[in-house]
Amino acid sequence: MRLTEDHLRLGVGIGLWSLSGTIMAFLFLSLAGSEPLLQALGVGWSVLLTAAMILLWRAGGRRRAITLLLELITVCAAAGMAWNRIEASNEQAASKALDAIRQSVEYRAATAAYDQAEVLVSTLTARLQALPFDWATAAGKITAELALAQERAQARASEVARLEAGARLGGDGHGIPGLFGQGIGDMLEFGLVILLAVLTEASALALVGAADQLRTGSSSSSRPAPGDASEVNADRYLAAARTLGDGQRLAGYRAVATHLNIGERKARELVRQLVVEGRVKGRTRTGGSQ
Repeated sequence: MRLTEDHLRLGVGIGLWSLSGTIMAFLFLSLAGSEPLLQALGVGWSVLLTAAMILLWRAGGRRRAITLLLELITVCAAAGMAWNRIEASNEQAASKALDAIRQSVEYRAATAAYDQAEVLVSTLTARLQALPFDWATAAGKITAELALAQERAQARASEVARLEAGARLGGDGHGIPGLFGQGIGDMLEFGLVILLAVLTEASALALVGAADQLRTGSSSSSRPAPGDASEVNADRYLAAARTLGDGQRLAGYRAVATHLNIGERKARELVRQLVVEGRVKGRTRTGGSQ
């Protein structure tokens, strides 16, 4: 079978609508969770909605608004999928960066100093609690050492937090509202995905067309090439009527009009002319002459 442009258009249209249905299916699957019954319902729902979008768009009129609304939902679903992937990628990168920070010499030194300061704070607190109330001098000395140890522990804790925050900086913005806090690369990737989703849906709609246009195109392709109705005279009409007839009766004016690609009104006028000229004797049941 020869591959024509119609075959290519059909194949591309099926592929684009399958992609659109798959995106919608992922949306329903994310809402269904881990329930098998809800997952099956979501997949079936997405298939039916995709078919409904095609039929409603072909029907034309106000019903196309429903298709456009469903297309908008599909584009939003594609945007959500893309953003989830971007966030997952950022979190993975932040996790790797945090692991690298924790393996660094600076981080290990900061955590070791923090642990030592915490041990000193615990030791001094225990000593302070063990002193009698009348040992004011010793208590004051230990209290001063305890305050210094607590300040040192707090400083080391802030340093450790600063090192870890630097690694997590790429994953702070969650959800669509955090888009403007991301890098240029993430924003560009997100924008390209949205653009591709919109173009995919628009291309799918353009390949579907309207049902009346498709019927008109198919019917016109089966008819002979349109000609000038003024070129069809009584002689040409009579010859066509005899050719289309059964040998005894002439073909009706509707059949002849379709064959000659002229209007039925023009065909009736030619029939009357033939009757007036006496070239035919009567009328057939469908309006032809005999």
